[in-house]
Amino acid sequence: MILSLDDIGGDPMKLPKITQQNFRMLLPAKIAMTVELIAQHEQIMPIKAMMNFYHSRTYSSLEKEATKFWWMSPLQLFREYEWEMEDV
Repeated sequence: MILSLDDIGGDPMKLPKITQQNFRMLLPAKIAMTVELIAQHEQIMPIKAMMNFYHSRTYSSLEKEATKFWWMSPLQLFREYEWEMEDV
């Protein structure tokens, strides 16, 4: 979804409201960087790290806009994932 100035009321300083529909634009880069951190830390292949992350509570929370996990940096998401894995 590409927004124009008209979509945000013509004010370049006003950002569009993040909703369940549009927040997913933020996720791919965060997921990729988080998976890279997991793969490096656990010394596993990135595909395995990705599958582990996709099956985690951390990812489940990330994909819900209301949790605001999308505000977290990849490092914060990695730390959350680590804490979750310690509890398993």
